[in-house]
Amino acid sequence: MDELAWFRAADNSPAMEWVALGLGKQKQTISIQPPTDIESYRLDKPLSRWRRNYIAALKIAELELSDLPPLQRVLELLRWMHDDFILAGPAAMLACIYFAPFSPPRSGLFKSLRSLDRQRAINGVKNAAWDLTHISDFVRRISAERGGSTRYVLASGDAGLRAVARIVVPQTNETEQFEQCANVLAQWWPSEDAKQISLAAADYFSRGRDASWLEAHKHRPNLIADLTNQGEQLLLGWQDGQKQHN
Repeated sequence: MDELAWFRAADNSPAMEWVALGLGKQKQTISIQPPTDIESYRLDKPLSRWRRNYIAALKIAELELSDLPPLQRVLELLRWMHDDFILAGPAAMLACIYFAPFSPPRSGLFKSLRSLDRQRAINGVKNAAWDLTHISDFVRRISAERGGSTRYVLASGDAGLRAVARIVVPQTNETEQFEQCANVLAQWWPSEDAKQISLAAADYFSRGRDASWLEAHKHRPNLIADLTNQGEQLLLGWQDGQKQHN
């Protein structure tokens, strides 16, 4: 951290002095102020969020490869999130777009999902999990900065990722997010389906967790590892992927 502190101090020193030094026009040392304390960061937190997003992405992939119709895929994902895992707004919204029947911007969201090489399918899901983690962090930063002067910009060439961000970012909380998204989803879903998805999601997110759920899950210390292994095995064992390539 000391080296980083001195690097920051040098980076904030007069730029023209560095230019003069580089051109040989200045032989004396650069005017560098004493370094200030460097804020430490928990670099393991994004990885922890990624693990949870990876499980959600594995479930989305599993449902995509199922025989369920699009609407039932979304409703089943929401039920699973509420009953068996965590309520993850960005992952739910990505699924609402990805499963939509009317030409949604889904290209590139789950790469090689039906590849003959099932490890490529796993890698595609991992990539989708990083997309979700990126959006989650983006939303977290914006929410923390409400009313402040800092502005965050999401730069991505992925149309699906941008579509998810447009839905999840403006809202103050996940319940409002789903209550107000029916009109947005209607561009990719029949209007009645969009309303049903919005109502179901708002209901699940407004209910939260009850005591029985917390009691049942506190005795499952390996839940993340178990769900990850289960999701990967289902994806690796999917045989119908031999019929076509992504």
